[in-house]
Amino acid sequence: MASSVLRDCVQQEGMGGYVTVGLSNMINHLADISTVWNTPYPDASTYITVMITSGMTHNPGDTDPTTSRQMAAFLGEMATSQPAGPLHDHYRNQQAHLLQSSLSMDRGDIIDWWVLEPPRQDTMGYTCDASFGSPLLLDCSQLAYSQLGYPSDRIDILPREPKLLSSNTCTVQILSEITLTLTWAQIKAALDALIEICLDDPTQAPKGGTAFWGHQEPYNIGYRRRKRSTTVNNVT
Repeated sequence: MASSVLRDCVQQEGMGGYVTVGLSNMINHLADISTVWNTPYPDASTYITVMITSGMTHNPGDTDPTTSRQMAAFLGEMATSQPAGPLHDHYRNQQAHLLQSSLSMDRGDIIDWWVLEPPRQDTMGYTCDASFGSPLLLDCSQLAYSQLGYPSDRIDILPREPKLLSSNTCTVQILSEITLTLTWAQIKAALDALIEICLDDPTQAPKGGTAFWGHQEPYNIGYRRRKRSTTVNNVT
């Protein structure tokens, strides 16, 4: 494990890195409908992380957003394979928790992915709304792949000046009531979640949706669908 980090990160990229093995053990545990957050995890859920660093003191296997997003992606795939019901809802709830943890990590918080944080102004929420039309999964996936910036780069969203991204039937609108600075990693995490929850869930018809921060939804990330006429369904 250490040799792969040394080769792929230190020698090829000139930076430290880490590798995690056995993450499927934890994913299987989180998929168990009886699993409760912040309770002791069984030995069977153990995974191993090896890192090479010049001074990091926390375990990236627990505190890096990549780990959270990878587990969230697997649980999302599990949800799409399940019919509507308690198990499907459990997978989605576990996925949402992990995505929220990854967003906190992207912001710079050093937290373990399993920590339950109290509600805060930048808590992420999601809604799906048929009034936003039915963007095609392929178009939104292409947009997420081709039109987002480098993950760590930041963009400023100004009041009444929404940022628009578009690919055929899929349009993403990012807007804020206050001046807001986001990283592209945060935007991609929200977009990926919307794609999985609103478009790629076989238990419901595909529809547009909104991701929002804060209890009063001051900033939204959502879809809108271009109609055959010149009018457009706006995300509000």
